Amino acid sequence: MAGNQSNKFRVYTALYHINRAFNSIVGNCYAIEHTGLFRPGQMHELCGLIRELQAQLSHAVTDRMHTIEDEDWRTYGRVRIARDHRLNPEKLPLQKPK
Repeated sequence: MAGNQSNKFRVYTALYHINRAFNSIVGNCYAIEHTGLFRPGQMHELCGLIRELQAQLSHAVTDRMHTIEDEDWRTYGRVRIARDHRLNPEKLPLQKPK
């Protein structure tokens, strides 16, 4: 997927919609809690589990996207370095650490 900007956009858009849905679920859970249907604190616990799942899912997606973004950064960085060298051939390229 590296370099495919439309796939990245779809992933970030889907994650946004997933997070919005989790917010809606939690909001509706608290609306149910206010009816008195559950014992005090029970819905709070359930919402905590929902938020944990949300965090786990977001972490899994963003962790993978971090790798992809690093790959893109490296790829597009080469383009910039080549441009910089073309514009100023006297400038030495970055040296690899020894």
